[in-house]
Amino acid sequence: MAAKRPQDDIVTGVSLPMLLEVLDAKDDAKSTEDLATTAKEVGVMAVKSYRKSDETFTQAKETTRESSEEQELEEDNTQYDPNGRMSVNLLRIDDRLIHGQVATSWAKAVKCEAIFAISDEVANDELRKELLLQIAPPHLKAYVISVDKAIKVYNNPKYASRNILMLVTKPEDAVRLIEGGLRIDTINVGGMTHKEGNKQLSDAVTVNPSNVEAFKKLLDMGVKLSLQKVAANKPVELTREKLDSIKF
Repeated sequence: MAAKRPQDDIVTGVSLPMLLEVLDAKDDAKSTEDLATTAKEVGVMAVKSYRKSDETFTQAKETTRESSEEQELEEDNTQYDPNGRMSVNLLRIDDRLIHGQVATSWAKAVKCEAIFAISDEVANDELRKELLLQIAPPHLKAYVISVDKAIKVYNNPKYASRNILMLVTKPEDAVRLIEGGLRIDTINVGGMTHKEGNKQLSDAVTVNPSNVEAFKKLLDMGVKLSLQKVAANKPVELTREKLDSIKF
């Protein structure tokens, strides 16, 4: 069938993560080819084996093991440049934290070497934490840490050379990061799923009153807010006028 319809493609061996990611990305993909690429990349990342010892699976398990912040993000007594800070290539608000679009599209777009999924709630949820680490690309280190831990690590000169993709679930945590010393000019607002009582801000973002106030505070801090679900989309500026128009 695909041979007769060159605009179509067929991806076999469908997994649940692949299916969910394709459904999420279908409205934003520029072409069938882009959607098929996403499906293949997410499908490969979703394949895990705890018995096979081949190199791919071993690398994935080692990445997860090495991603423990207790092992990787420890303080030490070495002297470093006190003015050194991490380089945050992107700070994104996305309540799903690490998922296929982040692992494939965004990680490539910002050329990061590590992903920080930052949430007090998730950092204390061992099951969700482990699931997020399993989704992370094998070639990138991934960490699920609290907001306070992220601030501490960001301000530690030991890690000044790291290029990081930071993910938070809500704008309130972005405010806390900036108040803790994070230097950032623009925040990507990617996805905040609907909850009871929320109002629609965009097709991918819903907000409650606390979220709106946090977004306004970020604007007051001089931070530009950019609505952009996937890297291929054109960013849309989130303005105070838009926030003021939301009524609860």
